[in-house]
Amino acid sequence: MDTQSRLYTRTRILSYFDEARAGDTVFCRVTDGSDAHAQSALWVAEREHTAEWLARAPRHATGSPDVVVLNLIGGVPDEGDAVVSARNVYPQAILIVLSTHAWPRHASDTGLQPDVRVSPREFAFTDSEVITLSERLGVSTTASQRSHLLGESAGVAGMVLGALEAAQRSGTLGAAEVQAGCNAMFGPLLSARVDFPYRRPAWEAGVAMAHLGELSTAALDAVWDRGDYAVSYRYTLADAGALIETSPGVHSYVPGIQKAMSSLTNVIDDVENRAIVSGAVARLVSQGRFDDAVRVGSLSPTIRARLLARHWRDVIALPASSARAALREALREVSDPRLMLALVRALIDPLQREFDHRISSSHLQEAQSLLTRMEHATGLEPEDAAIVVTMLATTDRIAGRPEVGLARLGALESVRPSPADRAPVHFHVGLMHLELGKATMALESFDAARSEAYASGDDNLVALAEELSLIASYVQLTSQSPAWTGARRSPLTGSSLPLGAALDTVDVRELRHLLEAPADYSAPGMTALSSLEATLRARAYSVLGLGHSALGELDILAAKLPPGLPTPALRRWLLLSRVEALLVLGRADEVLEILDDATPSGPETPHATLHRAHALVLLGQGDMATTLMHDLVPQIRGKSVRHAIRAQATLHRALLGLGDVEGANAALVDALHKAAQTGLLLPFFRHGRAWVAQLLDAAVPFTRDPAVGRLVRSMHETLRDLGGAPDAIALTPREQDVLALLAGPGTIGQVAEALGVTQNTIKSQLRGLYRKLGAASRDDALLTARAAGLLT
Repeated sequence: MDTQSRLYTRTRILSYFDEARAGDTVFCRVTDGSDAHAQSALWVAEREHTAEWLARAPRHATGSPDVVVLNLIGGVPDEGDAVVSARNVYPQAILIVLSTHAWPRHASDTGLQPDVRVSPREFAFTDSEVITLSERLGVSTTASQRSHLLGESAGVAGMVLGALEAAQRSGTLGAAEVQAGCNAMFGPLLSARVDFPYRRPAWEAGVAMAHLGELSTAALDAVWDRGDYAVSYRYTLADAGALIETSPGVHSYVPGIQKAMSSLTNVIDDVENRAIVSGAVARLVSQGRFDDAVRVGSLSPTIRARLLARHWRDVIALPASSARAALREALREVSDPRLMLALVRALIDPLQREFDHRISSSHLQEAQSLLTRMEHATGLEPEDAAIVVTMLATTDRIAGRPEVGLARLGALESVRPSPADRAPVHFHVGLMHLELGKATMALESFDAARSEAYASGDDNLVALAEELSLIASYVQLTSQSPAWTGARRSPLTGSSLPLGAALDTVDVRELRHLLEAPADYSAPGMTALSSLEATLRARAYSVLGLGHSALGELDILAAKLPPGLPTPALRRWLLLSRVEALLVLGRADEVLEILDDATPSGPETPHATLHRAHALVLLGQGDMATTLMHDLVPQIRGKSVRHAIRAQATLHRALLGLGDVEGANAALVDALHKAAQTGLLLPFFRHGRAWVAQLLDAAVPFTRDPAVGRLVRSMHETLRDLGGAPDAIALTPREQDVLALLAGPGTIGQVAEALGVTQNTIKSQLRGLYRKLGAASRDDALLTARAAGLLT
């Protein structure tokens, strides 16, 4: 082997190829620039093998080589055919498959699976390898410089080598050399002429995504939606560490890669990339992911402005500060009265998500100025007049004149608001009644707002209406009952209650800690908001599997409620909390009796329908539960992610009981993907540990998707904290031994030697172990095993 080849040889990589024997298949899933092709050549030369190099499916053998290298890194449309053909034509050779994509489905369908897998991360340079290579190149590096290099490039070989060679020329390894290495690798990717139908569009979408910095997984998929190969490539980049998860469900490129890609083309002025952006925005809007659509739309300011103007009511779903910034920028592109009205709401409307409830004088003045401009503008529909008047009334209320605002709203009786605005109008009427001390009228308005919001799937407005109904009840009680007159009012805490936050994230330790202190239901200290907290306590007990404790909490609450409570809103809250506790205890008959008694008073809410379907599943009436869920799913699509996850999980259980495995798996996959995108665990844990344990068993085949794999690991961790993990994964004694050795530094060959068996036996046992753990790699298996308490 020549000196130049030895310069780049990495024995760590070559050791993976050494695991293969005649007739084995080695699958290297790699990124562009991984130097997998070069390392394969070095291994063949160093081991003195004869080799055949292929880039397409072979039609016939051209000899009897020891090794066949099938290089698919450039991409071919029929990767599966190429792999199967190469294996059939050269059955005795070691087949090395190099690909940027996942193992081809067609190969799996024929029963062909890799004997040795090498992930993209294995091809990343380590610090010690950078030291060795630097010394050979005559480049002096510090620990800080090497850390910067690996951090900016994710250790991808092409970038590391490019940076070190630039350092060899300049005499130093600074930021400029590191960036030069990143640029040197990515520049040719877009300039190369390729005939693979997905490759170039995938990279163009990747370049567009680099301009955004951080981006949610859902938005990333929408931008990169160029078929299975492109999505597979995105996973490859994530596996390699080139795409990192900066927070749950949010990805970005490592810094040097992002800077290199974002400098390749000006996507804002590129016609083809505008089409990519426009298509991605349309997909996200159709999925109800408006905040993601706005983010992707920022690649083109005009697309962003028109999107906001067309869907101006949906801006209420964005965080207040983000909405204000987006709308001000959009108004510079398009002067549209719908954008003005949306900005007014972002400035002064408490229904705005994450509104800080502190309205500055500058925000009030800006809102008043926009409302004045709208008087002379065109573009709003007549039915939009209701929300315009409501915002004018809100400026009166903020200025300390709620009676003037209420008089304005009184004139709306002759105007029928848009269906999207009915709930907000009712809410603001209730708010002004409440500020004027008219608690009974406020309760009526909040109840109407809540009903309208439930129908439209606006969870944020439902929660606010519930909370203010409780406050209105308290105002009503203090005016009617002498015993309550001197009681101190509690602040509006609502969803910020620590108990509510711990419930939403299924923080088991925090839930147990908060439940250690008993609730005080004595009359002098009790308020309507403490009633809300009591029902949250009951729900916490249900999630922890303590159904009897939940029922006990609700019974104490019912006995202590003062005259006048519960209000209709609180009564519904109490009823659903009791039903949930009964489901945990398996008392499905009682659940159906309660729900049947409640139904005549009005239409069943999505919560109640989900509880009814769950009870029917417990009673073995999966056909009825399936019918309910098939009717419910279209109603809640795009409205409530929590309801959608619960509905699909319930449908999965019902169909599984009916023997429809394919339909059950489809429902489960939908639920898992929605939860993986949002990070929501609570919908799966609403009805006890046994439900979750069975669901995790069924989820094993789908954990090859990295996002689903992370979600399943989180669920295993939560189940372990609840005390339910040991029953969720059962390993044989031999699998326990293999797992323990797998946690060490040894290779498969060393594990086989320690257990006194062949490597093929260990490979077979590993496949069964990975299947039980829902893992696709050694690292995944160890992470899941530790989360499930199977490894200390």
